[in-house]
Amino acid sequence: MLALATCTVLDGPLTRPLQAAPLAASAGVEDRTPADPHAVEIVRQVARRRGGRADALAQIIQLAAPLDEASAAAVLDELAEAHLAAGDLNLAAETRQMLILQYPTDPRAAAAARWLVQTYSSSEVARAQRKPSAGADNLRRQLSASMQAALNAQGPAPDEARAARTVGSDDTSAKYAVQLAAQTATAQPSLARDPAFAFARSVAARRAGQPQAAQALLTPLKHRAPGDPWGDCAQAEAWLQDRQRKSPPKLTVRSTSAESRPHLDGVLDEPCWQGDDRGELCRTAIVRFAYDQQYLYVAVRCAKQPGAAYPRDERQRPHDGDVEAYDHVRLAIDLDRDYATWFELAIDSRGWTADRCAGDATWDPCWYVASAGGGDADSAAWTVEAAIPLAELTAEPPQTTAAWACAATRLPPASAGEPAPKPQPQPQEFGLLLFE
Repeated sequence: MLALATCTVLDGPLTRPLQAAPLAASAGVEDRTPADPHAVEIVRQVARRRGGRADALAQIIQLAAPLDEASAAAVLDELAEAHLAAGDLNLAAETRQMLILQYPTDPRAAAAARWLVQTYSSSEVARAQRKPSAGADNLRRQLSASMQAALNAQGPAPDEARAARTVGSDDTSAKYAVQLAAQTATAQPSLARDPAFAFARSVAARRAGQPQAAQALLTPLKHRAPGDPWGDCAQAEAWLQDRQRKSPPKLTVRSTSAESRPHLDGVLDEPCWQGDDRGELCRTAIVRFAYDQQYLYVAVRCAKQPGAAYPRDERQRPHDGDVEAYDHVRLAIDLDRDYATWFELAIDSRGWTADRCAGDATWDPCWYVASAGGGDADSAAWTVEAAIPLAELTAEPPQTTAAWACAATRLPPASAGEPAPKPQPQPQEFGLLLFE
């Protein structure tokens, strides 16, 4: 069964960042005695209900004024999470900027700064929120004079100058992330030693046209003991620069060039799916990749689990269907290899889908899926074929030297009445998806 999901275009990329300020600057918040837990919980409940509302930040700041610093910071963090749940990255970024400015010594400020750098440096976020491109101009207008001068002095690299003319490829956000990360590293020395933060800084530098700085930021991680997840990720970046030097430190899987477009029927009989020497991302599912200039193709085959239900479902597939209630596979596709933000594509045994970008469930890409065997009692396995337009993921089709990070996780059906398990893939679970 073939289904087409309609495509929803979101607002421009992070259109309302606050003007950058020294992260260690105090906002004049006085020390207060711990607030009454009941009062704190009431304000937190209000914050949870304000997700997606532009006026929420001012309201919550006012309500949190009588609270102690730790409680007030927790309330702002709660509001940022509510904005994320509502699919508004702009408001979440604004709220976390305010958290940093108001409560720079709270541990949540360091986490908020790391999230901001990861978000602004992410090519996935930039692509998912690529229209209208006026957002980048709005962001540039709100930068401080010193940061604006720094951006103008750098100028785009030749390849980026070409990409900047493509909607969604503007490098302003990445350059902003470079400057924000430098401020953060000065103000938060402990965060400067965080490997996740180092990778976000490296990706921001790479996307801003600073390849040498990008590699230098990962140098300390390369000296970690073999088997260290972040050390292996850093070594993988070095290997990608010289693939003949030694064997790759991470699992590699191959995406082959499809000579002809596969017929999406859930039957994996096309030449592009054949061969078992591509590497396996998942021990309990077979996952294959192919591509051409328009699509990334994915094939999945899973042996049915004893005792699990595999019903046939002929209803029209909605966006973000309830895949957690069924045997399903979740793919995390991380184009810039920061191991922090990625496109998430989930497919269940019925061929129903759910998708997110950096945790944002309002990202609804247009992609095509066909399934087979799921509702067939005589079949021992279920299979799916999918075609994902490359334009949903990137401005430029991958070349034969491209490498994405990718993880595949097979998740069992969630029990009735229980929360669906949603463990996030860790850096060591990602392999390198190499295009051939």
